[in-house]
Amino acid sequence: MLNGSIRLNGEETQPQAYSSYHRRRVEWTLEQLHRIKASKILEVGAHPWVMTAAFVDTPGLEMCATISAEELTHWPDEIGVQVRPYHIKTTKGNEARFNNYSVNVERTLF
Repeated sequence: MLNGSIRLNGEETQPQAYSSYHRRRVEWTLEQLHRIKASKILEVGAHPWVMTAAFVDTPGLEMCATISAEELTHWPDEIGVQVRPYHIKTTKGNEARFNNYSVNVERTLF
């Protein structure tokens, strides 16, 4: 699925192990999105960006935003909501820009 790195906000990530392990889940998700004729994507739980890259690489899908508290390792009950622009470049050379909403989706209304 991935043969190289994903660039996120100019920084290189190496998610090959995650990509390999979750290959079937990613492929199934893309099949279901195609089946329902989805076009605009809001991804919840975007880190480590493998599924996001698959969305960006799929013709007809538009990345509108992601929701991920990926910069946190210890989750307090309330982290608030922070919005930050993201730019992704996939291993296939496709690019997208979108906002990432950093929030604890289990506890924070947003």
